[in-house]
Amino acid sequence: MQTHAFSKDIKIVLLMAGHGTRWGELSSVIPKPCIPFLNYPFIDFILSYLKNWHVKDVYCNLYHLPNVILKNLEKHSDSFHFHISHELNLLGTAGGIKRILQLYGESTTFVINADVFCPIPVSPLFSYHERKNTDITLCIKPLLPQLTYTPLHTDNKGRVFLDNCADCIEKKYFYTGASLLEPRIFSRIQSDSYADLAKDVFFNHNANIALMGYKIRSFWIDIGTPQKYLDATAIFMQYIKKCMNLKWLPEDFRRNQMFEYKRKSVLLFDRNAKTGSDMFEGFVVAGYKAFIANDVYIRNSVLMQESTVLSGATLDHCIVGPSVVIKPGSSYKNKLILSRAWLGSTQPIPSTQQDKQNMLVDI
Repeated sequence: MQTHAFSKDIKIVLLMAGHGTRWGELSSVIPKPCIPFLNYPFIDFILSYLKNWHVKDVYCNLYHLPNVILKNLEKHSDSFHFHISHELNLLGTAGGIKRILQLYGESTTFVINADVFCPIPVSPLFSYHERKNTDITLCIKPLLPQLTYTPLHTDNKGRVFLDNCADCIEKKYFYTGASLLEPRIFSRIQSDSYADLAKDVFFNHNANIALMGYKIRSFWIDIGTPQKYLDATAIFMQYIKKCMNLKWLPEDFRRNQMFEYKRKSVLLFDRNAKTGSDMFEGFVVAGYKAFIANDVYIRNSVLMQESTVLSGATLDHCIVGPSVVIKPGSSYKNKLILSRAWLGSTQPIPSTQQDKQNMLVDI
């Protein structure tokens, strides 16, 4: 893939201020951009993608658990100069960008939601934005039947509409969370006030702004919910199976991870993880110092760092959080499993729940 140096006149903004409430109690300890994904904080994949395009300056808005995010960003300080906007009150996507532009100067902005990833080729995107002479270019993908995102409509000129129109083509699309924006679209947004990009800018009829859609072919993943996280893991594992030399993998990924493709399963284990079982189906990811005992069956599941699955247990379509211990013979399906001790949880344990050590959340 050809590399491209970002123009200094374009700000790269990562939106990272949200609470991540759809992850329940896990997001009270780990902010969404830092949730372990293929044994790395999710944001590491976005930063590796940006590094491949020779990005040096990255602008971030922080609100929820900022110190956790900053600690992770510090690991990348040799490659990036991070410009931080600390929000005392949650400002939303549009309000957060408005504040960044006020703090660091107005310019064209390439915005990426930090809970989605898509390796967009930036040169064609920027050329499209300039050629269309537009204030807003949304990166969009076809809306497949199984996806539940807000449908968007386009016409033959590439314009994007929330509502269907006489000139719109039949095919529907969705917004991927990445966009190129000109600073003047934020003129209606009040300083330090909450505002949402979709509601208050993109589809605000009073704004009278034309939206253009850039149709991307790259794969796209979203970790906004536990179910989407598992779907994203399945997609990513297939890409790694095809090519372990993907440029947007973290630099030490190949050194620290063991990847194995079997007849019934695709495995990704941290080199410090240990297993005594080989009863795997679908995808299985095991993090740092995860331990899987003998006679354990696991299917389409993720084990985060220092989790333990003891003999005879069964996991199907599960996410096992950090430091969780799965007792011998236990069986879980469609669950996010979190250690109460690790969370520091004082929530009452349901009388019907047999597992008193762990908090169970339906996926």
